[in-house]
Amino acid sequence: MKRFAYGLGTLLLAVALPVIALLIILSRPLDATSSPSSLGEESAATASSSLPTPEIVRDPTSTPLPPGFTPVWPPTPIRVDSISTPRPGTGHLTGQAMCGDLPKPGQFVYLVWVTDDSYSVIEMRTTDPTGRWIFENVEPITVAVVGDKPKSMPEQVMVVQPDKITDLGNVALADALCREP
Repeated sequence: MKRFAYGLGTLLLAVALPVIALLIILSRPLDATSSPSSLGEESAATASSSLPTPEIVRDPTSTPLPPGFTPVWPPTPIRVDSISTPRPGTGHLTGQAMCGDLPKPGQFVYLVWVTDDSYSVIEMRTTDPTGRWIFENVEPITVAVVGDKPKSMPEQVMVVQPDKITDLGNVALADALCREP
């Protein structure tokens, strides 16, 4: 019985101490004035000192918008003449989703990686108010761009051209996607 109690006590300590430590770490407020040494992350801070600080975006809530605030949706229109240069060895793909002669704003567009016998959605974008979309810094792989999640192997594929911006122009959407509100 004594051995069982000792084992149980060790197990409780092994579980409780990390949980308590995690709670203490999570309860500490982090702000821009916190130094890396005060957080015990000196080596991590040194390694990432040249990286930009990511902006933390929280999930939307039901909190009312402040007076005078106008949300930016749909996103700002994409101007083909102002697209940045791709990173070396990668390329950009852009185009405009169309329903007949009309652009389709707010449409999901999927970038699908295609191999000999399989495919996989690797990125998704939503078109801007003019129906434009862009996939940036894509490796030179075989891809398809589709307006609906593929249920079978895409038929029209292309290889991303490194160091180039490929404008696919007007891309016709399937009739079923054009009927949706």
